[in-house]
Parts: sequence; structure tokens; C-alpha cells
Amino acid sequence: MKNKILIYDDIGASGVMVLKKALQEEFSSRKIAVETVSAEDILTKNVLNSSVAAFFMPGGVADEYHLKLGKSGKDLIRSYVESGGIYYGICAGAYFASKKAVFEPKNHKLRKINDYGLNLIDAVAVGTLQKELNIKPYEATANATAVVPLQDAQTNVVYTSYYHGGPWFVCKKNVVILMYYNLPAKKLPAVIAKKVSKGLVIVSGVHYETTGSALSKCLLPDRTDYRTAQKVISELNRTEYLRRLLFHKMMYYTRV
Repeated sequence: MKNKILIYDDIGASGVMVLKKALQEEFSSRKIAVETVSAEDILTKNVLNSSVAAFFMPGGVADEYHLKLGKSGKDLIRSYVESGGIYYGICAGAYFASKKAVFEPKNHKLRKINDYGLNLIDAVAVGTLQKELNIKPYEATANATAVVPLQDAQTNVVYTSYYHGGPWFVCKKNVVILMYYNLPAKKLPAVIAKKVSKGLVIVSGVHYETTGSALSKCLLPDRTDYRTAQKVISELNRTEYLRRLLFHKMMYYTRV
């Protein structure tokens, strides 16, 4: 019986508590527990078993996931998915799951091109969208963030979500585009999915779990990016109902 959802929480992971709260709100009425697990748990405790309805690899630093989990950890994640599990990759979790990750290729200080070896989805994850969104190259401030519109690939309904350093995707065979970045000049794949044996992989360049309320809790007046952060938080709060609809739609694939 699938009765729990797991979130990776180890070196490199960020925003885990925000994601956990969102998942608890979504699944508590169905009596699905939401728990966090470390790399050691995955490697030594057989936590990725048939009771797990979905496994979330959150935003953060994909390089750290790669180093901490190693080949054995990635093999266990892949086996879980192939056996019928669902992998959700958000931002760094999306880079990590893709066939290839290309990060800030035109910025020599930030540029990273990696094959992390998990290879759950046949796509190249390319980030960031700093030029398309008119924001700064990746940095840990609000100056590199935005609230972005996403267009449903099937219904054309437009949602909104928080963006901070995530990729768009160059998709290969058997990959389904679920959402596009609804940009003025062009539409780029923002959320994609692929069936992997008995399981499913869904990766996203945006943080559909993040709320304006969550961001405001760490906003201090002496921050140099205070005004930019205020604008982002205000826009997230204004469009919160659209983010909620997007989150609920993403969770539809976790059938428990």
C-alpha cells in the first residue's frame, strides 16, 4: 500500500520545509504521510520501497546530490521509479534527473555542464532564463528571481509560479511537455514528464511549491535586494490562487 511521500533532505537541498508543508496540505486528508530522507537513508535503509507514492528531489544544488548519493544512490532511485514509483524533480532536482545539465553556459564564473548519471528523462536541462526574464544571472538573492506565467500545453490555461535558477528543456523522444514558460518572444518547455518502465518522472524548472508568505518570512529590511524581493512576494501573493491550481494539477499524477 502506498501511504507516504518522501522528500530528499541532505547537503545541497533547500526549501524542504516549504515543500513539505505544501505536500502535507495537499495529502493530509488522504492520510498520506510526508517525510524527509537523507542520502544515508536511501543508501542503507531501503526507504524507496513500494509504500512510497512519490519521491521529491527539491531545489538546491544538483552537484551536491551527485556527490552525496553516488552511483549506488542513483541506482536505487532509478530502480524505485522503474518499479512503479514517481520522481518529482524541482529546479536542481530537474537538472539532476536530466540526461544533461547545462547551467549558465555563457557565464564563465557560473558555467557548469554535467551528466549526473541519473538519466531519468531524455532531455537537456538548460538554465538559467536570466535574459528571457530580464533578471540577474544565478545568485542567492531576489535579483535572480521572478514570478513567471506557465501555459498548460493541453488546455492553454495560464498559471503562475516562482522562478529561481531553474532550467527549460530540450526534449528528446517519448517526453511529454506539460507546461511552457509563457514568454513574450517564445514558449519554452518548463515542466515535462516521461514514463520510465512502470513509473513516471516529472521535472520542473519552477518552484510551484513556493508561496509569497514563505518568502516573506526570510525577508529582512537591511537586505540589498529588499525592494526586488518585495515586488516578487507581492506578485506571488496576488496570484496565489493560480499557484495553488498549478500545484494541485502537478499532484494529480500522484494517485493514492
